[in-house]
Amino acid sequence: MSDTGNALTKVLESETGKFISGKLFGRLEKALLNNTRENEAKQALDTISSIRPDEREKIFDKVTDRYLKFRTLLSRDRDVFIDKIYHPLRLRNLSTKSKEVVTLNEQFVLELPKVTCIIGKAGQGKTTILRKVFINYLSSDCGKFPLIITLRKIDWEDKSLTPPKVVSQEFHSLGISVSEEACSFLLQLGRLRILYDGFDEVEIKSRQAALGLITETHTTFGSNCIVTTRPGTDITYYGGYVTNYELMDLEFDDVLHIITNNDLISKQDKTQLVEVIKSKKDITSILLTPIIVDIFISTYHMLEAEPDNVIDVYQQLFQALASTHDKLKVQFERGGKSGLKNTELQKVFQTASYSLLLKQKSEITFKNIELIEAFDHASNVLGFEKLHTYQDVIDKTSLIKQEGNDYSYLHKSILEFFAAKHIKGLSDDTRKEYYEYILKNYSSKHENVLRFLRVIDDELFHITFVKKLINLLKETSASLFEKGGYKINNDVLNICLRTDCCIVVKDIIGGLTRVIVEDDKQQINVRNMYRDILESVLDISTGAIAKDPLTIALNELHIAGKDVTLGTEPSTKEVNTQGDLTKQTHKVKIMDLIDFEEKSSSEFVNRDELVKLYGGVYFLNEEVERKQRIYDEKNILSTFY
Repeated sequence: MSDTGNALTKVLESETGKFISGKLFGRLEKALLNNTRENEAKQALDTISSIRPDEREKIFDKVTDRYLKFRTLLSRDRDVFIDKIYHPLRLRNLSTKSKEVVTLNEQFVLELPKVTCIIGKAGQGKTTILRKVFINYLSSDCGKFPLIITLRKIDWEDKSLTPPKVVSQEFHSLGISVSEEACSFLLQLGRLRILYDGFDEVEIKSRQAALGLITETHTTFGSNCIVTTRPGTDITYYGGYVTNYELMDLEFDDVLHIITNNDLISKQDKTQLVEVIKSKKDITSILLTPIIVDIFISTYHMLEAEPDNVIDVYQQLFQALASTHDKLKVQFERGGKSGLKNTELQKVFQTASYSLLLKQKSEITFKNIELIEAFDHASNVLGFEKLHTYQDVIDKTSLIKQEGNDYSYLHKSILEFFAAKHIKGLSDDTRKEYYEYILKNYSSKHENVLRFLRVIDDELFHITFVKKLINLLKETSASLFEKGGYKINNDVLNICLRTDCCIVVKDIIGGLTRVIVEDDKQQINVRNMYRDILESVLDISTGAIAKDPLTIALNELHIAGKDVTLGTEPSTKEVNTQGDLTKQTHKVKIMDLIDFEEKSSSEFVNRDELVKLYGGVYFLNEEVERKQRIYDEKNILSTFY
């Protein structure tokens, strides 16, 4: 059993913990027993049944560590079980005109067909909601066994990846041996519910592979699944199979409920916090996500100034926590183990956070040696020849927690914000080089860092990073910058199309046609990068095409029937045994196959999103010019100081 404060014992004492410990294996065994493939089912069941009771406890411990436990600022010194802190979150169905709202409470399991996509901003609770869905599935009588699969941890270079292989690997990580064959049958019989976490954390070059894996779970194996992502990623625009649900912001009553029902908050603090959110609307207006509410509750009484926005909350976080630690100590030690002042320790924390961000792929957990090296390097870079700085951060702020030989940031946004603070502290020339480098080597792990820099380094961010992006966009999509253009043309399609080419296979005799997606990977990766930055960093929608290109192409070919005219010569020909030509295979560009401009008012084009795209890009261009004038004026005036 792990060393996490022997938390398993405490977990088992909770009602949900008792239920899961009794049902975890029973649910899996039931799923296997219901498998009509008797030999494979028996083999898999024998594997589960042969586990000794003490091994089952270890497996349950792994499940608990992986899926069900949290460490928050309010519980800095110990893990808490999810049912102690979970507040029902609301989801809005974006795939219906009514935009119906559902609340993920104790009973709701999102038992929806095909692929359910949960869209949420950073810190909005996407991973938390999957953990709640996990518990709800175990508690329900639907007969499905849930698994949470973290997409960023998958080896996307493995060309043999299939849903059964990924599921088998997840079982193995929990200490349970279930073969790929058995997993395949379980998926096909609907005995598993796969919860894919973090599509947005998959590198851009691997997004198509991730999209293929997720959709194949449904199309090939007939298994419904759930996936989480931030707004604007490709899966949110995938037509036909995907139902989009948007995580809604917290409202006043939600925040009130979180405060009044949290057992970790003293009665006196609850009274004060409730008074604050009732009397100060400016503060209430920024309490929109669970992570911000957690930070607010934990630090409000320590803040030097009341926050006006989310950035203000993060800005004061480190000093508020570290200073309170000093004030509460029985024997006051100004420098802790390292001997550094809190302001100096924060600089080390910022530099170390940036170093750790560069080493990992959207990860917040690090090995002992990785963390120590990052903090020692940061101390040396800043001229502090001190040891134990990482331990001071843990002891004073609890922004990093220790679990055996692993160390984890309490939330990914904390790592990202303080990495952004490090970048902001660099010279103008160095920051310019950083922005140019990131644009050339863009990775999804930089997204939220750039969002923070967009605010705390407003001018240089725009006149370097955004300006360079605009120049690149103008090379391929110049007409996007025409005010009031609002036209579907090749420039727009270069940004909005999620697929570049397709393979059309035409049966000459039967008149049947099928379409296979085939992307120009280099071009599609460049376009994906542009879309990712526009959508996720700059909040400019690129959803002007209302359906995915494969659906559109299939529709076009269906309408045209066997007489469809393809714009290229056949690239291959298939011949039957008598030597007669039966099939022709063409590789065509989506833009050559479909006249989008002609369909600008049809179901294929979202006019509102098209207007937003043009307006957003035009405004962005003007904003860069304005920031440049301000920056230049400041530099001129600085010569008089």
